[in-house]
Amino acid sequence: MNPPGDIAAFRGHLRRDAAWFLGALAPLALNVAAAFLPLGRFHGAATVGLCLSQALPLLLYWMDLRRAETAVRWCAILPAAWLLLLIGLSWADLLTRQVVPPPW
Repeated sequence: MNPPGDIAAFRGHLRRDAAWFLGALAPLALNVAAAFLPLGRFHGAATVGLCLSQALPLLLYWMDLRRAETAVRWCAILPAAWLLLLIGLSWADLLTRQVVPPPW
């Protein structure tokens, strides 16, 4: 038989897990809603921002980066920084191109 403290601790842990799970699903719902909105030029930026907000609960809670060692944190942060750099360079290239009308 489990002592009463174990059940209370389990329920608290279950509530915390459910809160983090819903925190990860909320940006997903916003991302789906943004797909149907006419955002125009800002659609890409909104999608990337929502995707980053989806990744935040995964990084902080399930990967436990809050209590991880420094090397593990760097191994999680550097690919994200590299991805942001590549996205920024791609957007800079896109914004500096001239619009060429189709020949027809």
